[in-house]
Amino acid sequence: MRLLPHMKFGIRARFSLDIFALQEPAVSQQSIIIYTTAVCPYCVAAKNLLKARGLAYTEIRVDNDPAARDAMLARSAGRRTVPQIFIGAQHVGGFDELAAADHDGRLAAWLVEQSA
Repeated sequence: MRLLPHMKFGIRARFSLDIFALQEPAVSQQSIIIYTTAVCPYCVAAKNLLKARGLAYTEIRVDNDPAARDAMLARSAGRRTVPQIFIGAQHVGGFDELAAADHDGRLAAWLVEQSA
């Protein structure tokens, strides 16, 4: 279990529990899918965020595979931009949505839901 220090308003250090360290059974690689292309800075940022959280994922490249692009379009309700990220059946969206979900705790909740 990891404790994360937080600095706030003259308090030397306050610690909070890292929810990602609590996950005993890791979320399986098949449950996080990220559709990407070769040259996409937001795809790299999304993969780095997932790696930083210790989460495995399956990457599906859509730039050279029309069938994979069609599957992405069908799953994402026609969204054409990459990355498109899914946790189980939950469509997260792109990197901005993933970062926002990470920041406000929804990502941790989705992962707990998925591993249950």
